[in-house]
Amino acid sequence: MTNMNYYIKKFSDTLFLINDDTMCSTYVLIGNKEALVIDVGIASNKEKLLPLIRQITSLPLKVVITHAHKDHIGHLIEFDKFYIAKEEFKIIDDENIKNKAIILKDKDIFDLGNIKIEAYIAQGHTKASTIFIDKENKIAFTGDQFGSGCGVWM
Repeated sequence: MTNMNYYIKKFSDTLFLINDDTMCSTYVLIGNKEALVIDVGIASNKEKLLPLIRQITSLPLKVVITHAHKDHIGHLIEFDKFYIAKEEFKIIDDENIKNKAIILKDKDIFDLGNIKIEAYIAQGHTKASTIFIDKENKIAFTGDQFGSGCGVWM
């Protein structure tokens, strides 16, 4: 699927990638009870992200952030709440966005029903970059921790 500012790739019935026109990535994992949104792109893309996610799923959403760089938190204003590591939370300077934050802890588990995602805080790219792992399906979502298609950033 594509539209003017986004490219959507379906990997499976439970995993989608949304890339914006600057190649910032958002992943949507769909369980049978909830969906997990990992990172929310950059705000320079004026088209909203949430309506695209709603084309993929109508399930309740949990939003998690790998780290607080602007190309990963740009559309947070569209969501009611999000999870982020404490050291990354400190970087955000917009109080409207900070008020929506829930502090993420190492080894927190997001149970989507039939899919469980575990969070690991792993200093490297940033002070508290977070990796999200689906152990059962052997998938890791690393943000820029190991590379972003533009090179290795750790």
